Amino acid sequence: MQSPIFPRSRYRRGANRYSTSSWPDPEKKGSMTSTSARTRMTSLPLSRWTKVRSGSELRWRCPRFSASCWRPRPYMPASTPSCTPVAEFSFDVVSEFDPAEITNALDQARREVTTRFDFKDTQTIYDRQDQKILIESASEERAKAALQVLREKAARRQLSPKLLKAGDPKTVGKGRGQIEVQLNAGITDDLARDLRKRIQNVSPKLQVRIQGDQLRVVSKDKDTLQSVIKSLREAEDIPVPLQFTNYR
Repeated sequence: MQSPIFPRSRYRRGANRYSTSSWPDPEKKGSMTSTSARTRMTSLPLSRWTKVRSGSELRWRCPRFSASCWRPRPYMPASTPSCTPVAEFSFDVVSEFDPAEITNALDQARREVTTRFDFKDTQTIYDRQDQKILIESASEERAKAALQVLREKAARRQLSPKLLKAGDPKTVGKGRGQIEVQLNAGITDDLARDLRKRIQNVSPKLQVRIQGDQLRVVSKDKDTLQSVIKSLREAEDIPVPLQFTNYR
């Protein structure tokens, strides 16, 4: 039979838990079996309790603990220790150059050879053609000297010596000397695999990803990344100049 005071709740277990037949008599001090429940229930003033009739029996009712007001507790997952993600650091390895700096180095080299006595009447020229530079002078020896002037000017512009890859001097028309200089930059597939092997030799825990013509190096330790940069800069057998960008 449904209680006139507590309508049947859709939370059946809660309704049974808070049914009128389970309420203790607040006037009896030892009526609570749970210490926490006794403290919670008997701490209420007696004026908050009212007598109600349930069938043929007279029971006590407190509005604070009525089943009609009861709601199930929300799910609270067990607390777990907070896991702060470990920071990761990275940088990119690229091989490139600033075309404007090459132009500035060529302009400075042209001005010097026009004023130097040993280049007088040699008609030394620097002709840039996309990714190569043609150096021509009165003889092969003067062409070599003009190449050295260009190297010096490039070094002052913070350009790597590996950028200028000069071929052998050759003789062209009227006995003039000529040298073809390639602008050596860019990471090929073979070089990328070689660089990845070099980096992982520094520390096997490093993550190295090849992304086209560049590599991304990831580590949880900044000092390890600095060791990688130092190792690559000191490697003389790497054929192209390397730069390290996008520090994160």
